[in-house]
Amino acid sequence: MRLAFPAACAVAACICAVLLTVRMFLGPFGGPVPIHSPLNLEGIFALLVLLTAALRSRKTPIELRGYWPGWVSLAVIAILILGAFGRNLSFPLLADDYPHIWNARHITWNSALAHFTQPEPDRFFRPLVYWAYGLEAPFAGLNPAIWRSISLMWHVAASLLVYGVLRAIHAERLGAFAGAALFAVHGARPEAVFWVAARFDLMAATFGLLALWLLLKWRTNWSLAALIPALLCKESAFVFPLLALLFVMVENRSWTNAAKRLWGWFAAAAVVFAWRLHVLGEIGGYHNTADGRPTIFNLRLSTTLKGFFVRAWAALMVPLNWTDSPDIAISLLGFGALLTLVWFAWRGGNRKLILTGLAVFLIAALPVHQFLSIGDDLEKSRVLYLPSLGFAMVLAGLTRGPLAVNLLGIFLAFHLAALDHNLAIWQRTGILARQTCQQAESPQGYATVPDMPNVVDGVYFLKTGYPHCAWLDGKTTPAPQTLHWDDKTRRLR
Repeated sequence: MRLAFPAACAVAACICAVLLTVRMFLGPFGGPVPIHSPLNLEGIFALLVLLTAALRSRKTPIELRGYWPGWVSLAVIAILILGAFGRNLSFPLLADDYPHIWNARHITWNSALAHFTQPEPDRFFRPLVYWAYGLEAPFAGLNPAIWRSISLMWHVAASLLVYGVLRAIHAERLGAFAGAALFAVHGARPEAVFWVAARFDLMAATFGLLALWLLLKWRTNWSLAALIPALLCKESAFVFPLLALLFVMVENRSWTNAAKRLWGWFAAAAVVFAWRLHVLGEIGGYHNTADGRPTIFNLRLSTTLKGFFVRAWAALMVPLNWTDSPDIAISLLGFGALLTLVWFAWRGGNRKLILTGLAVFLIAALPVHQFLSIGDDLEKSRVLYLPSLGFAMVLAGLTRGPLAVNLLGIFLAFHLAALDHNLAIWQRTGILARQTCQQAESPQGYATVPDMPNVVDGVYFLKTGYPHCAWLDGKTTPAPQTLHWDDKTRRLR
């Protein structure tokens, strides 16, 4: 009976893998002949894999020797990132990229200081990233490749730090490489890495991961120096003291030791949060358009649980934008990757690392719980950037033994293929956005288009960025008027 339930979960997960592969061959969601969304099936598969892994995990196995040294892993991770993203750097900017770059090009010393002392119009408190934009603007100009290259460097740093954190919590070398490589080339990365407006997530995660790594290396004072910049990049960074507490307790299980090492972390977070409240006059963050209340208070039990345990893990394990049909290669690699996950889960792994990874996901996802119900087109997948550290830890705990090297190759190949598939959609939408902006070049150009779509194929479009897109090239435009967006022709009318 001890094997019956996990075996049933593994068999059911294999059936889901077959059905998902068939679904990949059938094509995208919607269209002339609508096909049902795969999200529920993806979510069921993810839950079955996690259940199997949790039930089959055991105490920490002895580390296998003979794998490449750590510097080789770091080099391979960096090469994977540059190879996966490098050829897609130059497609046009999108949506909020334009307002951020517009403001950065007009930043002054007084306006830079005001980011620390005055509320932003959108009720965010993220001063350090606005400073970074301002420092980059003079040499980046309007070149999307330079802006994205800077974002890519932050992502490289974050991915290497994931490897460092995994090794610091005693993951095997192969497992640490597997987790960090997954974090590096995960299929859902386009929004977090290539949308310039998502730099907040990249910088907050990178500084926070640096702080965790330093803490785990017993560099407590230096870790505190890295934590404060993370808190000044995005509100999601306030989970890092909780993540640090989790790691310290798993490592030592002593509240006294945790208090000695982390009192400075919680004190710093409290001070920054108090200043944030003072500046904003409220908790800040995203707000509902209907009533103006912060969205973090949107606690609906069924929706929140569905996001935490179904939709988020569906996007993590099958990161495909379904607005385009996956090709045959992606479908076959997807089948291999899904079966690899089932096999890893059935063999079990490092119980402490797997369960800690699940806890990391839950803690890191708390500030973005209201956005976890990610749809077929992966819109808002950037909110999974830090929570995906938990998935990386689960994979690190499951990856062990010589056979895992070959299976890991299949798994990473699927994510690389899914990443390329999703990046192609971002590139296409970026070109469409630029073509739309170019309509403002004539004397009949328009400064605002109220009914411009916010999202096209899961990619943020020009609802908030069209005026700045038209102005950034030095164009003069007439008084705001209204054009209508035609979904069929994808042009303004």
